[in-house]
Amino acid sequence: MRKNENLQIIFYRAAILMEMLLAGCILLMILILTGVMLADYFADVKSLYYDDAFENFLRKILSFAIGIEFVKMLVQHRPENVIDVLIFAISRQMIVEHTGIIEMLLRIVGIGLLFAIQKFLIAKTKVTDGGGMNHYICESEDEDG
Repeated sequence: MRKNENLQIIFYRAAILMEMLLAGCILLMILILTGVMLADYFADVKSLYYDDAFENFLRKILSFAIGIEFVKMLVQHRPENVIDVLIFAISRQMIVEHTGIIEMLLRIVGIGLLFAIQKFLIAKTKVTDGGGMNHYICESEDEDG
């Protein structure tokens, strides 16, 4: 039975390591693509005068913000991070896309529900680490992880 537990620990640690590598790859891609995007915009300044230039810029930047939130979700396994990713994704769609009033209303209600879930259903406890950073953890989490 001891060998089985050791094997489970090894696989669990390998999975965590793979998640961290994946998160690192996503962050690296976000950095590279942000640099490429900015270089493209500054290389052709005339293209910034087109009507949809800012909309395209906003679409890309907000996608990068969602990617960063996704990395946070991979690194810290907390329910709040999942909800944050969903809120960012829905908000991005609301800002970037021009949809009908019903669809916009449904997205607003969805974001409101996500905020309500985050506020009332996910109990958080504030923890301060040695560096003065505040972290929030779920009260329902056990000490093991």
